[in-house]
Amino acid sequence: FSFRDIITNEYEFALRETSYNKVDNIEGNMDGDIVLLVSDTIDVIDISKTEIDLLAKRYVQFEPAQLFEILVSIEVKIHIAPSYDGSMISLDDFINAFREDDSGIVTGILSNIGSRISAIIASITGFAGVQPLITDPFLNSNDIGVG
Repeated sequence: FSFRDIITNEYEFALRETSYNKVDNIEGNMDGDIVLLVSDTIDVIDISKTEIDLLAKRYVQFEPAQLFEILVSIEVKIHIAPSYDGSMISLDDFINAFREDDSGIVTGILSNIGSRISAIIASITGFAGVQPLITDPFLNSNDIGVG
């Protein structure tokens, strides 16, 4: 199936979780190399007749452990066109179509989610006594699985 045929342009977003942990016991020397690790996951929570529920998460930490670690997750409801029965979509078919979509629909969804998560991370880190951390406003669609 093609996303163009079954997905409407209506989405719902809801903040599901935020977690910010200040790292007090700094590992190693702050003068050495520090690597920013950003991990994105997208889990399919449910596929019903009328909508697809996803949970998108971004986890950010430093290696070696420095400053903070942060997790933000957003629940996304993608509405299915009234002419299509979403319950007929298997999880495997959805995941494959999501990864291989070339219609621009998945790209739009991922940039919308990623932008929201990036803005939340920037806001939280900006009020935590450090410069706001601006992460990539795009999620990696290859990290989609079943939640």
